[in-house]
Amino acid sequence: MSWFVLAILSSIFIAVSRIFQGLALKTRGSDEKVFAFAFQFLVGIILLILAIINGLNYSGYENYIPNILLMIVLYSIAGLGIAYAFKRGKVSDVLILTSSTTIWAFIFSLIILNEEITIFKLISLFLIFISLVLINLDGKRLKIDKVGLVTLFSSLLIGLAFVNDTYVLGDRDLLSYISLTFIFPSLMILIAFPKTIIKLKAFRSSNLLLLLLLTSITFGLGMISQFSSYQMGGDASSISPITSSSTILAVILAIIFFKERDNLKLKSIAIMLTAIGLILFSLV
Repeated sequence: MSWFVLAILSSIFIAVSRIFQGLALKTRGSDEKVFAFAFQFLVGIILLILAIINGLNYSGYENYIPNILLMIVLYSIAGLGIAYAFKRGKVSDVLILTSSTTIWAFIFSLIILNEEITIFKLISLFLIFISLVLINLDGKRLKIDKVGLVTLFSSLLIGLAFVNDTYVLGDRDLLSYISLTFIFPSLMILIAFPKTIIKLKAFRSSNLLLLLLLTSITFGLGMISQFSSYQMGGDASSISPITSSSTILAVILAIIFFKERDNLKLKSIAIMLTAIGLILFSLV
């Protein structure tokens, strides 16, 4: 299988996982804390198994304990926030707002990693910013509700976490580290909310358990496909635009499956601007 096919599969798997996530959290009896814990833990286990198969390697990480602790805090809070947003907000709106992660990551990269500013990056970030404004327009006024604020804050944390990950990783084994970015935050959620274990009983419901498993498996397959596409010879400049399309595909699927057709014209423009922005950003 070629790297191109694997990159396409990664985009599809991750987009589909977001729909399963929305369906799970919209199901009666679901709890966002329980879902955030179980989803991150299951994905982490899937990735850990693959990391073991490929040769687990954590050498050198003892020098980055503060950064790893920061990673745990950022991803655990962000995971809870995104789950909260999916449960209480419109899935298509939440997905578009999460694209702001690109903006936050760029800002933190400038501050922490001293990355270069280019005109194309600024254009792409401006397009994404306009899409965020469009999705929050209420008539002629800009109005962001609590779900929107939680989503934006969670995206900010993920953006900071991405930059932190870049600093920690260097030339170390990617898959070994990524598995930790799911397992450790899930355990942090469990420590912060110990009753999560008791509430897991609600997920014995056939529908909830099935949706949780489908969300975790499809997301895990998406991550594995993306990792494999690099192993098969694909480079970041070629793979990134393809995997970035998962956000756009997920928004389109959300509009269809959740029948979120209000403000469809603005959403369509926002989707188009986000697509152009994400692809342009990944190319420069």
